[in-house]
Amino acid sequence: MQGWKYFSLFGLLFLNQLNNVLAASLTLCSSITGLDTTSCSGSTASNYCYNNADKKIYGVDSSDGTKCVTPNINTVQVFKIIDGTATSLTLGTSTIESTEKSSLAIYMCNSNKECNQTVGYAKIETYTETKSVPDDWSTSWGNYYTKTVNNATPTYTKVSQSTAWEADTYYSKNDSAFYEIKKGSSTDASSNDCSASNIGKFSNVLKLRIS
Repeated sequence: MQGWKYFSLFGLLFLNQLNNVLAASLTLCSSITGLDTTSCSGSTASNYCYNNADKKIYGVDSSDGTKCVTPNINTVQVFKIIDGTATSLTLGTSTIESTEKSSLAIYMCNSNKECNQTVGYAKIETYTETKSVPDDWSTSWGNYYTKTVNNATPTYTKVSQSTAWEADTYYSKNDSAFYEIKKGSSTDASSNDCSASNIGKFSNVLKLRIS
């Protein structure tokens, strides 16, 4: 079966100190004309930027682009950055398309909300659109999913009753995979890095596993 694949971001590993060139980066706040980060009065962020002066991440208000928004920043913050526009992702629920793997950026932040970009691994699920009737459709239709999209975010729902297969409608769910987020591409990573029993532990190369 061929077709688009969509990834559900389930967890991350990050490395504390690396000098690698990273796959994607937030726009510098200083490069956004008229943006004032000294006093944030914005309400809804349509983009995010990084301020070198205080090492903090700010939202950019969707109204006129000159007001900043103070976002809720997690210890590990993940963004999808496409054509300079950053979308904040939520571990466990956010999804991306397979072509967007190299658009991910990972930031590690301290208790003062000071952040530095890092690299790491994403644990994901893949959903593949079925382009022809699957061989097991008549007996295993319950193992397939439909897709709905809300605010550009796809959600997959398991088929709940027997129905005729239709093109461009049903998706198969593949096993969780692990990808390294790095410059220009994402490569397969060992599933041992993110196994459930290892969450919260350090590996022998000082990678902290986060669920």
